[in-house]
Amino acid sequence: MKEKKKIFKIYYLRIITVISISLLFVLSFKADIQILEGSLSGSRMTGLHLTDPFIALEVLFTNHGLPVNLIIGTITVLLFYFIFGGRIFCAWVCPYGLISEYIDYMRHKLISKHIIKEREIYFNRYFFLIFWLIISSVTGTLFFEMFNAVGIVSRLIIYGISFASIFVLFILLTELFFGRFWCGGICPIGTVYGLLSYISLGKIKWIKEGCIHCNKCINVCYDKRILSNIVNNRDNISEQFIKNAGCIMCCKCIDSCSSGSFKYENKIKNII
Repeated sequence: MKEKKKIFKIYYLRIITVISISLLFVLSFKADIQILEGSLSGSRMTGLHLTDPFIALEVLFTNHGLPVNLIIGTITVLLFYFIFGGRIFCAWVCPYGLISEYIDYMRHKLISKHIIKEREIYFNRYFFLIFWLIISSVTGTLFFEMFNAVGIVSRLIIYGISFASIFVLFILLTELFFGRFWCGGICPIGTVYGLLSYISLGKIKWIKEGCIHCNKCINVCYDKRILSNIVNNRDNISEQFIKNAGCIMCCKCIDSCSSGSFKYENKIKNII
C-alpha cells in the first residue's frame, strides 16, 4: 500500500495543477480576482502578459510583425518552459490534454475487453506546424484558432459552452478509436514546445543501472516509440535524457517504474 501512494503521487499532482490553473482563469473572470486573466491562448498574470508562442507565430505570419506586448508575453512563456521543460505545458497546464488522457484510458479499457480494435494514427507534427502557418499567411487570419482544441476547451471552462465545442467533442470521439493523434501531431502548440524540449533545462532522465527492462514505462507512455528507443537500446549507455519532441513530460514513466530508473532533472542547478 505504501508503494501505491508513491506510484500515483505525480499523476495526482498533475491533475491538481491543471485544474488549479483553469480555476484561476475562472475566478479571475467570475470573481474579478485578477490573478490569471484571459485564457490559455493569451492571458495576463497579475498584469504580466503571457502569450502562446504559436499564436505569436501566427500573428507574425499574418501581420509580418509583432506588437511589443506579444513579444514580451511570448519571451516570458518561452523562458518559463525553457527552464522547466519544453512540453511540460501539454501534461501540466493544458485541460484538453487531461481530457484526452482520460479518453485514452477509456480506449485501452475497451481494447482490453475486445469491444474495439487497437489502432494508432500518427501524423507528422512538423508538416502540420508548417501547414497551419501557411494557411494563416494565405488567409491573413489566425486560421488555426478556429480549430484550436486547447483554446476552445480553455474558453469553454471559463466562459461556457460554444458552438466550437462540437468540434472538440468530435476530436475526442475519434481519439477514442484511433489514439491521441491530436496531441501527437496535429496540434502545433505542442510541436512548438516540443522543439524547445531539445534545449530546455528540465528533462526526464533514464538511468540504466537498476532497470529491469520490464517495459512498464513503455506501456504507459502515450507514444510508445519515445521510450522503446531508449530503454531497449543495448548500447553501452549508463544514462540518457529524453530529448524527444513527442515527450509531454507527464512523468508516467517515473510513476510506473518500480526500480527508480527514471527521474526529473533540471540543469539549472549547474548554472546557479
